[in-house]
Amino acid sequence: MNKVRQNPNQIMFVPKIIWIALLSSIVVYNYVVYLKIGAEAFSSLPQTENPLLTALVVMALLSFLLSLFLPNIILKSTRKKVKSMEGRISIEIMQAVFMPFILRLIFLESICVYGFILSFQDQSNLILFFSIPVIINYFFIFPTEKRWLEWIRFK
Repeated sequence: MNKVRQNPNQIMFVPKIIWIALLSSIVVYNYVVYLKIGAEAFSSLPQTENPLLTALVVMALLSFLLSLFLPNIILKSTRKKVKSMEGRISIEIMQAVFMPFILRLIFLESICVYGFILSFQDQSNLILFFSIPVIINYFFIFPTEKRWLEWIRFK
């Protein structure tokens, strides 16, 4: 049976589209809050005594830690199954890394959702304190062939 060899651009297309879609949703969350609270409130420091603040900040920190460690734990179990480590991305490597990658993105996006909730309740710009670190982190995990090969080889 002939195996069809796909080039890395074809293999990485879907993860890049998902990355762009989830990053765009974070931008949309910020824009919705901006429209809701207005430019004046968006440019000043938030003043809040919301009882949910502590709980959502703790949940955001837990989500961030889970985004760092859980995908690597899952990847560690599938790393043994990946046999094609010839230096090029393959469907096998993509399948092994795809779910941990999606989990990382979802945990990061949940941090923005917590900020979105607080911003709506307090009519403040708290979402910025949640979304800016997430957006910065997103740029460090943009799906490229090189990053995914390094991730699958990480021990």
